[in-house]
Amino acid sequence: MSPDDNGYMNKKGSVRGLAEHRKALDFARRGKLQMALRLHAKACRLNPSQPEFAKEHALCLLDTHYPSEAKREFRRSLDLSWGDPEVVLDVCIAIHALHLHALLLSFLEPRKDTLPDSVGYFYASSLARHERADEAMDYLSSLGEEVRIRTPFLQVLWVQLLLQHRSAVEAMLAADKVPMNTLVPKFQVSLLYARAHASHRVGEREKVFQWLRQAKQINRSPSGTTAPQAAQRAKLLNRAVLNASVGAPPAMSGRGQGLAVLCGHPRSGTTLIEQMLDRHPAVSSVEEQSVFFDLVMTPLSASGRGDAQRAAGSIQHLGETARDGYEQDYRAALQRYLPGGPEGQEAAGETLFLDKYPDMSLALGTYHELFPAGKMVVALRDPRDVVLSCYFQDFPMNPGSLPYLDLKTTAEKYILTMEAWLETRDTLASGFLETRYEDWVNEPDAEARRVLDFLSLPWDGRVLSRPERGLQRVVTSPTYHDVGKEIYRDAIGRWRDYQKQLQPVLPILEPICLRLGYGIE
Repeated sequence: MSPDDNGYMNKKGSVRGLAEHRKALDFARRGKLQMALRLHAKACRLNPSQPEFAKEHALCLLDTHYPSEAKREFRRSLDLSWGDPEVVLDVCIAIHALHLHALLLSFLEPRKDTLPDSVGYFYASSLARHERADEAMDYLSSLGEEVRIRTPFLQVLWVQLLLQHRSAVEAMLAADKVPMNTLVPKFQVSLLYARAHASHRVGEREKVFQWLRQAKQINRSPSGTTAPQAAQRAKLLNRAVLNASVGAPPAMSGRGQGLAVLCGHPRSGTTLIEQMLDRHPAVSSVEEQSVFFDLVMTPLSASGRGDAQRAAGSIQHLGETARDGYEQDYRAALQRYLPGGPEGQEAAGETLFLDKYPDMSLALGTYHELFPAGKMVVALRDPRDVVLSCYFQDFPMNPGSLPYLDLKTTAEKYILTMEAWLETRDTLASGFLETRYEDWVNEPDAEARRVLDFLSLPWDGRVLSRPERGLQRVVTSPTYHDVGKEIYRDAIGRWRDYQKQLQPVLPILEPICLRLGYGIE
């Protein structure tokens, strides 16, 4: 960060607010987000001209679940950074990674004729995320192939759009023109995944895994690909809470009324189901925000100081006031993600909060303990299809996605997650519903009615309708590009096309297949 010349220097000649900014970053690294938030706000007050201060303040606001305030700070950061290509690129990278594509479009579209090529990538990508892929392709086409090759990540996006909206053959031809050695690792990986999906479309099964292995080798972490410790800890705490509840009198509280959670292992159909249920006029859905984990699970887990049994005991002995406090904080954070906030939800007549978060499968025992009237919808899909689909995906790299870099650890992560659910299912008597992806594909009307009935909602045919272009809500799931497509039956049983490649993991998946009601061949 370079000192500015707008009068925001202190008497020692340093950038005003820099000390507070650095302290805030340190507190955030240590997980002390409320202290970090206060210091970020102070740094921005002391020096409102620094785009870096505004960007980091926005990131902290998102981490503490204040999305509207975060968007305002991100917009301020964009306004401040415009004119400095390196700084505006850094801000665009942060916003794009968080799927705030409407914000990017509102800023970049009026400037589309003067965008630097590097920033043009984020404009075109955000257009595609808003169901405007034809405009994104027109924009990239207008730049010309020479510019796309000179700025090769633009050509990578061109390949992805060709694959999604034209043909695999066109995508493969365009991919051949990308000089791999000029790409940073992230875009090398993106191109290799695009090649893998193109090879799948044309039936070249061996090449699919060849491209996937190359991509995963680039992403491979020195720390390995085992299931993340956080998932292991969540499963142990869930088990301890369930064990402590055995023999206890059933909860009579109405706490959790009007709340529902939608979960299941990634690639089990949670995004499809959430999008359909969100069209119901009584449903307010919040997609893939770690609200429950951040505001409830993390502080409750900390009470055990690393001991799941101790944490479970603390949860069991929570007083009514503390339980009410957790519910109020949870509801308030969910409401902040709604377009109109709580007033908008009330005005629209929406009566049910649907919190879609796949990893909640690891914490449903705790969820039920705190919110006994809350409902739990668990998406199931053939484990072999789920493992294959996860292995196919170019997930953002984080501790939760590391297992997907290896086929065996992908299967192990799936088993860990679904074993946590089965332990919950075998303990609880009610309050949950399993819904199968295969049923949504084959009999969407019947399955939608079954789920709505469980949620105590009346039938509404809009859940089965496809929104008009431009009205569909932007999806933040990493696999967003599947949502806008028609539902195809060939997604069921796809694993059979790759039995040879899946052979090392099929035996370890057999027990979980049987427990979830999927046959063995």
